[in-house]
Amino acid sequence: MSKYCLVSIVDSFSTTSIPINEFVIYRNGIRNDCRQVVFTRVPDNKGNVIMPREIILKVIPSSKLEFRNQIISIIKECKQNDEKLIFHLHHQKSALLFFFSSIFLGLRRKTVFTIHSFFSDRDVKYKISSCVCALWSNYTNCVSEAAYNDYPSWVRAIKGKRMGAILNGIDCRRIERSLAGEQRPEDFYDMKRMVCIDRIIPIKNQKFIVGLLKYLPDMKLTLVGMEDKEQEIRRLAEKEGVIERVEFTGLLPREDVYKHIYQSGLYVTASIVEGLHLSVLEAMRVGAIPIISDIPAHREIAANSEDLFKPLPLEEELWIKKIKEYQSMDKTALEQISRQLSSMAEKHFSLDKMHEEYDAVYNKILR
Repeated sequence: MSKYCLVSIVDSFSTTSIPINEFVIYRNGIRNDCRQVVFTRVPDNKGNVIMPREIILKVIPSSKLEFRNQIISIIKECKQNDEKLIFHLHHQKSALLFFFSSIFLGLRRKTVFTIHSFFSDRDVKYKISSCVCALWSNYTNCVSEAAYNDYPSWVRAIKGKRMGAILNGIDCRRIERSLAGEQRPEDFYDMKRMVCIDRIIPIKNQKFIVGLLKYLPDMKLTLVGMEDKEQEIRRLAEKEGVIERVEFTGLLPREDVYKHIYQSGLYVTASIVEGLHLSVLEAMRVGAIPIISDIPAHREIAANSEDLFKPLPLEEELWIKKIKEYQSMDKTALEQISRQLSSMAEKHFSLDKMHEEYDAVYNKILR
């Protein structure tokens, strides 16, 4: 691939932002033929994200004319540096600002738009803006086959080969660095610790997981993620008499998330809707055994993991039976499953694989 400038356009970014961490920052460490610029609507004023010095960060101005002038400035820089140019759009609001600000600049053919969520789960405003961006961009990508199949068929028909699915990936090397020197608890393979990693909101369905604890008196649960303001799940745990066995960690740095997974034999999620659930993949890489809800995105993960596990319908009896099944297995069998899961995660869901597939898309645009 010839030298090029990759301009990523996002609404905002944080320590858990996939477009920033898994796309921009990771690419900076593995590609030396690419100069990167990031435009964001909302800057990281708290300085939570450590951005590599090589990456140029710009704030999208409120004026479309000012934004247009910044875009023109990038175009001129690329001509001076003899660089080709790609714009990768990650969020609708900032993508629409880009499209309207760059009218008549001939940039449409240089654009990639990634859809990071499930279409059917969103409101009408989101759906309209998403379709506009998908149709306006040169190439549109969904982060899973399930999300692609969920997208309106008429948009897919219009886009044809200029729309597809590249699975999101996980940073295997970062996981390994984070866990260097960590020790699992002696009772790890007793399968009496489970972890759930999701923001605590209704569609993530933590209430189903908490409800299982009354049937599993020896089980401990860690809920990693921002807690709801109403503390509905905490109040449910108190009502069910299981609050002493539930830990609420709040939002954590990713390295600490990996450590919580490493201490837990089971990873659980009863989520109702997902694009591609990264924490399931991270749990697999760490070696925790997933017990997950039967939704399209989870079925896709299982299918790419040689069916080492199967998603379950949201029926308490089935989940309790599966948990007790793992608890009854001997350590050798559980260790083998854990190793296989880790291997499958790296083979099918690594960030290296994801970026290789995006490289193929970029190459087509750069021709």
